[in-house]
Amino acid sequence: MRIDTEERGGVTIIRPEDRLDILGYLELEELLGSLLARGRNRLVLDLQEATFINSATLAVISRFWADCARAGGVLVIARPTREALNFLRLGEADELITIFPTIDEAVEAVSRRGTGTQDPGAGEPHGSSGS
Repeated sequence: MRIDTEERGGVTIIRPEDRLDILGYLELEELLGSLLARGRNRLVLDLQEATFINSATLAVISRFWADCARAGGVLVIARPTREALNFLRLGEADELITIFPTIDEAVEAVSRRGTGTQDPGAGEPHGSSGS
């Protein structure tokens, strides 16, 4: 399991690769905790390379979405694989966390929203169009 990060104008992009299973979700949880501890609360979770997500990972993502919101920031998801999107929908995380089809759209939305106290999911796209 490898998780890369990239900074883009005050937004942190997190790119986990491979399986977010028992070991992967622990690494993700540690990284997200570290980012928040350093004041990095404008986050894009890029799931294009995530081949598997378990329920523990879903719980971590949901918890850090709430933690970012409480800190005046935002956490969104970008480019989920079909499998990841299906799991997010099954766990109803797509009703809570905004999902974007591209990194650029996610970064732009986080840049706009991540500086205030407004609802982190208000008015933004969830999943694919027509869903």
